[in-house]
Amino acid sequence: MSKERFSLLRAVGLGDLKGQPARIQFTFWIMLVSAFFLFADQNLPASNLSRMAEAFGMLDEKEYRFLLGGLVTLPFFVLGGFISILYGRLTDRLDRRKLLVTAVVLGELPCLLTGFANDYWTYFALRMLTGFGLGGIFPVLFSITGDLFRTENRPTASAWVGLAMSLGIGVGQVLGGVLAHDVIFGLEGWRFSFILVAAPAFPVAALFYFFAQIPEHGAADARQLEEISTESNANVVVEEPVSLNSFRRVFRTKTNILAFLQGIPGTVPWGFLFVYAQDFFEVERGWGVETAYTIVTLFAVMTIAGGFLGGFIGKKLYLINRKWFPAFCSATVILGAIPVFFLVNYNGAELWPAFVFALLGGL
Repeated sequence: MSKERFSLLRAVGLGDLKGQPARIQFTFWIMLVSAFFLFADQNLPASNLSRMAEAFGMLDEKEYRFLLGGLVTLPFFVLGGFISILYGRLTDRLDRRKLLVTAVVLGELPCLLTGFANDYWTYFALRMLTGFGLGGIFPVLFSITGDLFRTENRPTASAWVGLAMSLGIGVGQVLGGVLAHDVIFGLEGWRFSFILVAAPAFPVAALFYFFAQIPEHGAADARQLEEISTESNANVVVEEPVSLNSFRRVFRTKTNILAFLQGIPGTVPWGFLFVYAQDFFEVERGWGVETAYTIVTLFAVMTIAGGFLGGFIGKKLYLINRKWFPAFCSATVILGAIPVFFLVNYNGAELWPAFVFALLGGL
């Protein structure tokens, strides 16, 4: 049994966990579970903008879309960005077990209380405070992951971390849509959904605190150096510490500049698709809450699948010819925009074309 499990770990890109103590392996998986729940509330509002607006006494569509879908995210990301920088510095100085647990608790507690917000500004403050959790957990997750996996295996391990986050966002959005019109324990469905995704995070954080084994800083790199110490011609990849010069090199690279030029304006359609699309399909198109969240969920699921598939294809193309990799990235972005354009502008009586556009656009 153990032999099959370890071979499976290697097959999915997590071979560095092979032979590690059970608590080390537990650490990685419980981290993913923590990330799943911490990100599960991110798209809960997107499933219920109109119902939340009604609860807060907002009648104008433009007003509630701006306040609930736009304005509330600004302090969320500002606080999250500041905390991310702070935690990034603290990961080298403090116990990362305590850092992760505090990030989860301080992020999920306001998420839990969001279900009881009586007015918009209470909701605004609580959503801002959830940014503490997301900003704090990012550097801790990737710091521990970096010490569990060697340099060449970190992209795959990081992809697993990203998968946990994406699944949390996707499942949360589905949950918000499923509970949209329900009343549970006297609470409206959108309120209960915040409580439901936040509550499990606390026992998960407790399991992490008491049973996780945090690797030493640089543990994976130390193992790699030991393995190749007898190979005179081995090529060793040495990671330099992050410095101001590191950031300067990032912005001097033409490929990075092109990526920024595409990525920054590219956040606009992503913002629409994951924040406003469900409300748009439900209210403007009149397709109903179930159809609206199904379309958005199909898009999200195919985005996750496309990310993994694209990673494997991109790696193969890169090994064949390095120039093929950016060409592949450019082609997928351009081709993906076509079905998304038709999805947003489709207003026919038959709904199956919308589902097809969502599947193709997400992939």
